[in-house]
Amino acid sequence: MNSVPTQLSASTRSPWLILLVIGFWSLLGLLYLSSLTLNAQQFDTTFRLTSKTFFGTQLVFLNWSFVTFFVFWLMERSLIGERSKAVGVKGRSGRVTLSAMLLVVALIWIPYLLVADGLIGDWMFDRGRRTPLEVLLRTDYFSVFFVGILYLLICVAGLGLAYSKRWRLERERTLELNQRDARYRMELSDLHMQLLKSQLSPHFLFNSLGSVSALARSAPRSQIIDTVQAIGDLLRYALTTSTERTVSLDAEIGFTQNYVQLQSLRFDDRFEFKLDNQVQAHTSCPPFMLQTLVENAFVHGVEQSSDHTRIIARIAISADRLLVEVTNDRPSSVRSADGLGIAMNNLKRRLDLQFDQQATCVGRADGPWYRACVSIPLDVLNDE
Repeated sequence: MNSVPTQLSASTRSPWLILLVIGFWSLLGLLYLSSLTLNAQQFDTTFRLTSKTFFGTQLVFLNWSFVTFFVFWLMERSLIGERSKAVGVKGRSGRVTLSAMLLVVALIWIPYLLVADGLIGDWMFDRGRRTPLEVLLRTDYFSVFFVGILYLLICVAGLGLAYSKRWRLERERTLELNQRDARYRMELSDLHMQLLKSQLSPHFLFNSLGSVSALARSAPRSQIIDTVQAIGDLLRYALTTSTERTVSLDAEIGFTQNYVQLQSLRFDDRFEFKLDNQVQAHTSCPPFMLQTLVENAFVHGVEQSSDHTRIIARIAISADRLLVEVTNDRPSSVRSADGLGIAMNNLKRRLDLQFDQQATCVGRADGPWYRACVSIPLDVLNDE
């Protein structure tokens, strides 16, 4: 019982805890010596403060440091687990096991301390030498009660320390799991967005090549060359922005205008496109956002009607949100049900992933018009 277990956990071997425990019991020993000295001066007892009484008293209280370390180690090993560093024993069986071990320690420690205290007292006060059994048999009940109370307080302190570390480890593990989960969700979101973007480029290429195919039947050679060059410029933008979460609004507008110019070669004067941009420069937006809304107007408006189709794009900021709305004439042959096409659904899924469902993408029929609108909070947009 005079030695601390060699395989103490990391926290019970920490320097601050060792110094704290030894310092506490040493200070308690000094206070005990001070009380004996004051009593001797006041009541003229036989106690005298000498080197033997000083070191003997400190030796008695040093024994309490050993049992404190042992109880702390036992609590931590049982409640936390030395290998798993997580929650150790649980349930009724675990508590019964721990209580039994603490009881065994008490049955060994209390008699040992009483004997050690008596033998050290004999040495300090030059009393006759007694055997350990004689010391134990002549111990009063008050001493047993006092030692038992101190041991119980040590157990309570060890229990508090173990549960404090258990709570701290559980909190750290929860934070680690939350961070890992957030990192995995972000990685999955990025992969999903890359997949959606990779689906967008072939979709745009297919529509663009359809325009070239239509021109190849009747257009002059120079016009076909210019169209292929325009497609190359558009695809270059698609490739350079495939890894970007946001682009400048000016770049997206330029890309969309090139797309509209390409479509004008295919549809001649069957449509009219107007852009009303009320947003200042240096504003960012997700790539393909405006172009997808305009493309939706061509696919479900211009291509479905033989009449002249008006397409109006409006960009503004309202209530700290970026608003992008594209309105087009709705052909009478198209059903009036609201909804989103493939490209619009693709855009909506990208916005949900990128802005954690804080952005909206809606499409609805509004009398003779069809309106497609994207709304993004500026604060989440600026964080990108």
